[in-house]
Amino acid sequence: MSVRTQLGLLILLLVSAAICAAQSAARVMNADLAVPFGQAQGFLVVTGEDLIFVNRENPASSISIPRSQISDTNVSDRLLTVQTRESYHNQNKFTFRIPEGDLSAITSWTQAASAAASQPAGTAQASTAPAGTALSMSFQVQHKHFPRGSCDGRLLITDDRISFESVSKIEHSRQWDMKDIKEFKRDSPYDVTIDPFIGGGYDFRMVGTGMSSRDYQMIVDRIATMRAPR
Repeated sequence: MSVRTQLGLLILLLVSAAICAAQSAARVMNADLAVPFGQAQGFLVVTGEDLIFVNRENPASSISIPRSQISDTNVSDRLLTVQTRESYHNQNKFTFRIPEGDLSAITSWTQAASAAASQPAGTAQASTAPAGTALSMSFQVQHKHFPRGSCDGRLLITDDRISFESVSKIEHSRQWDMKDIKEFKRDSPYDVTIDPFIGGGYDFRMVGTGMSSRDYQMIVDRIATMRAPR
């Protein structure tokens, strides 16, 4: 038995274990994953809490994505696009082509994943970060310069302030107290703007992991709380 065949059987065993662990009906369908300079052939397995892609030619490159790690999804023209919070095989975005079959299971699953990702703070699914919990978030970002250019750094969010620490242009580093922020905007999971009451605004582009709707809502709620009269 070849090494590739052994790996394939191992992946299939892992998939079977995941399906059993989910304790719910699983759907299996042929799918191709877009990769640099081509596509990887395999199949998708949709369980209650996981989306699994089994790579037929290279089983070691198969991926299993928990629904909790999905920040955005889209189904269009038999293409499924999945954006993840964490990196899998050095990727945060995956595009699958599903050539045939009923897409209702995929559509229902992705709608549930999107709903979970956009669940606002304070609801049952946001119970991992209830009101009063200390904020501690960190995002790798690019600070967009105008009319052109950018610098790299990290956006840090804590209980009472937001900080940008530039690693390529130290003079662009900034700190804003929550109470001094007039508006915190999220145009997409990858584009956010800080507009303070005093001073110019800062536009950021997320690198790698985007900002989920849930995290965004927590930040907006904290800014509103800090600005409220005491």
